[in-house]
Amino acid sequence: MTPQAVEKSIEVVKEVVGLGKGLAEWGQERERTKRAQIDAGVEMARIEKATLEVIADANAEMRRIEGTHAKHVMDHQATMKRLEIEQQKVTSRLSQEERVLDKVLEQVDNPAQLAESYRALLLSRNDS
Repeated sequence: MTPQAVEKSIEVVKEVVGLGKGLAEWGQERERTKRAQIDAGVEMARIEKATLEVIADANAEMRRIEGTHAKHVMDHQATMKRLEIEQQKVTSRLSQEERVLDKVLEQVDNPAQLAESYRALLLSRNDS
């Protein structure tokens, strides 16, 4: 074999070895890619599960808040109705007192009798 043929053979062997290394590296990269895909799939499943749990918790919290809000609305309506009834009672009582006071003022000729009638009116107010 001539030195040129030997060099050519060495180059061919180097290329074959390089090709073998390239194929080995490609195989390793393919395995790393598969592993990364599997790991990513596992991570995606974990994240999806966590997301669903957060959604479920948020929905439960919204239902709790809606229930609390509905109770507060009902309590508010009941309080407003109670206050409306109380206001009607007070308005009615004040109207009655005003009518009584007007009659007293029409009928009373002396200040002592007026003072006594007014005191009786105030006492009746404290009793109710």
